[in-house]
Amino acid sequence: MKVFKFGGSSVANAERIRKVVEIVHDAIRDSKVVVVVSALGGVTDTLIHAGEQATRGDASYRVTLAHLEERHLQTARDLLTPELYQEALLHLKKQFAELEDVLHGVFLLHERTPKSADLIVSFGERLSAYIISKAMSCSGVDAVYVDTRQLIRTDSQHGHALVNFHETNARIRAFVENEAALPVMTGFIASADDDTTTTLGRGGSDYTASIVGSALNADEIQIWTDVEGILSADPRRVKEAFVLPHISYAEAMEMSHAGAKVLHPYTVRPAVEQKIPILIKSTFEPQLPGTLVTEKVAPSPGSFGSVKGISSINDVVLVNVSGAGMMGVPGIASRLFTTLAHAGINIIFISQASSEQSISLAINPAAAERAKAIVEKEFALELAERQIESVSLRPHLAIIAIVGDKMCGRPGVSARLFETLGKNGVNVIAVAQGANEMNISVVVENGDEDKALNCIHESFLLSRNKIHLFIAGTGTIAKSLLRQIATHRETLRKEMNLEIQVCGLTNTRMMVLSKDGISPNAWSEAMKPHEAKGGIQYFIEAVRKANLHNSIFVDCTASKIVAEAYPELLRSNISVVTANKLGTAGTMALYRDIQESLRQSRAMVVLPTPDRPQKM
Repeated sequence: MKVFKFGGSSVANAERIRKVVEIVHDAIRDSKVVVVVSALGGVTDTLIHAGEQATRGDASYRVTLAHLEERHLQTARDLLTPELYQEALLHLKKQFAELEDVLHGVFLLHERTPKSADLIVSFGERLSAYIISKAMSCSGVDAVYVDTRQLIRTDSQHGHALVNFHETNARIRAFVENEAALPVMTGFIASADDDTTTTLGRGGSDYTASIVGSALNADEIQIWTDVEGILSADPRRVKEAFVLPHISYAEAMEMSHAGAKVLHPYTVRPAVEQKIPILIKSTFEPQLPGTLVTEKVAPSPGSFGSVKGISSINDVVLVNVSGAGMMGVPGIASRLFTTLAHAGINIIFISQASSEQSISLAINPAAAERAKAIVEKEFALELAERQIESVSLRPHLAIIAIVGDKMCGRPGVSARLFETLGKNGVNVIAVAQGANEMNISVVVENGDEDKALNCIHESFLLSRNKIHLFIAGTGTIAKSLLRQIATHRETLRKEMNLEIQVCGLTNTRMMVLSKDGISPNAWSEAMKPHEAKGGIQYFIEAVRKANLHNSIFVDCTASKIVAEAYPELLRSNISVVTANKLGTAGTMALYRDIQESLRQSRAMVVLPTPDRPQKM
């Protein structure tokens, strides 16, 4: 027995639903399958929007509803035979009439209760599961539409209901054991004891699949989505990110908490408790192996300290509570956490100094000012008596976490992490590590997030080491350098695991910048369309703003202006390789400024000599 769950992106339109039907058709040859589906892509958000319109008394909810109805009818027309479409049309029209009645009631009352909100969004899964079950029938699969409100029992906590597993498991087992056809079940929705509709929270379709899989003691739960699996990092930020073939439940949960969005730790808990393997697959590339998530995994060869992946949460605010009067006073942390919990403010990250003089909490920026006011009110007496010095907010931050369950007991992981960040000029504002040593989280500036992710990914041998070169000058020396890069690039990749990427070139007439790299064989053609507007100072500022890790500025000019920019580059942790004599044989003031900048940073200045390069 296997449970297949298809998300909204996998069932967004008729073409994608055909792919889903094909995947299921192949699977049922080897195993009994239960299918769980989400609403068509974007439909849940549209239903929420329609509910908001109706609540405001905005009659345009009817337009939104009409578009939604036409989308579902068109999807059914594209998928079904004329006979089946006529049958489906009656059912779909009835569903939309019911939805219209609910929204009209909200419109008249200008009130949308949690109960009515759950009922409104439930139509997304009810419509998609019905259409997909009919599409299965069209392909020759004996399929039956299943409304999981008849199977999954919850409490009456609308919006995020708690499941009654004892009754739910019994209902699911009884239904599946007595049903010969392929069940196509609605995800996300359930019902309370009074038969009112409830929902399981966002990500609830994954939860439904996990509940069904656990109840049936399934051999495997497959989550079909729009990505190839769980990746080592966010591919939008780390281009070298790759699919992790096999990770543990604990690693998947840690990565989810730290920002990875493929699996939600809460939703897969029933499967984890039953030790059911979870396979993440791409609906668009089903031939790819995906990511298998199980209880235990062997260490990955070549991964330093068995770091499996890197996740991040950007745009958080750090709430800092500090004061000498906090030292040794019991209950400060308890009051702080309780106060925020009662206000419904979620804490993402916690860090406390061993001196007990400060506590830092990361929260969503939308709750920052409210959190500050609540904490100041709770500790008004301590603030008045200066036991607590201040409650401050530090915005525009990101949390970066490295994750791996084999990091435990492995010396040097933290050392490498901080060395990597320090070498690249990334300031660590706060740090936290759980006692299980499975996750080390650091807080950095938002602007350093991409640089930090990429340099950490490289440092832990998750991808090839990369150097980003910015070359000023295109004369004889620069041309020779570019020829050598082109000639030896493959050797450096194979023998030193090193990628040299030319990201910028400038001369007095032309300039080109590209984070994706410029071919050392075709650099001249790349420069031709780009006039050097703004001069060398613009180029240097662009190098600084690019904020790429392992950046090196190569000065192949004889320009005094370029040489005078060395201190600025060095203070930005950009190393300088120079063939420009004016950088080292200039004024004493420049020499001292360069030396001071070197002391302040982890960058270097490398000079050419007849024998070999020398560090300044």
